[in-house]
Amino acid sequence: MKELKNVFKLIIFPAQTWGYVLQGGVPSATIERNLFYPLIGVTALSCFCQMLYFDELKLSAAMINAIVYFASYFLGYIISVMAIAWMLGKIAEKGSKISEGRIKKLVMMNMAVLMILAIIQNLLPTSLVLLELFKLYLLFIISKSLSYFPVQGENKTYYVLGTFIAVLFSVELVKFVFNLIMPEV
Repeated sequence: MKELKNVFKLIIFPAQTWGYVLQGGVPSATIERNLFYPLIGVTALSCFCQMLYFDELKLSAAMINAIVYFASYFLGYIISVMAIAWMLGKIAEKGSKISEGRIKKLVMMNMAVLMILAIIQNLLPTSLVLLELFKLYLLFIISKSLSYFPVQGENKTYYVLGTFIAVLFSVELVKFVFNLIMPEV
């Protein structure tokens, strides 16, 4: 529960929350176990709420949608961590060491924001463009994590945009691929 509170604090006070999370306040394994994986499950389960609003939505279609959401966040996490680690290896200051745990925390907290948006979207009867636009707020949240990574000069822009693309588009890419291969019900 404390980790979920940190996600909401991250949305409101990103700089202070990154300071607590990235400077060793919480181990990455604890965030994975207590926040990230349960939140993936809740996000997948929220797909079934659409059945309350749409009578034509079958249980099998909701199940497929839940599988797509689960797989997209799970695989997106793995892809994002690898992509950001590769990117930081290229743009970070020479000789600096970046822990994989710090990168995992960065990805998990940003994806938690995306999952909360997905849960809210699934609980609503109509699609809200405002929730889609709120994903751009991740750029601001990510920019506040800059001081905890050894990135200088114009590489700061590459860091913010690269992290944003890795987090958001890895999830969307996996969702797109799974929607292509999953059967239509």
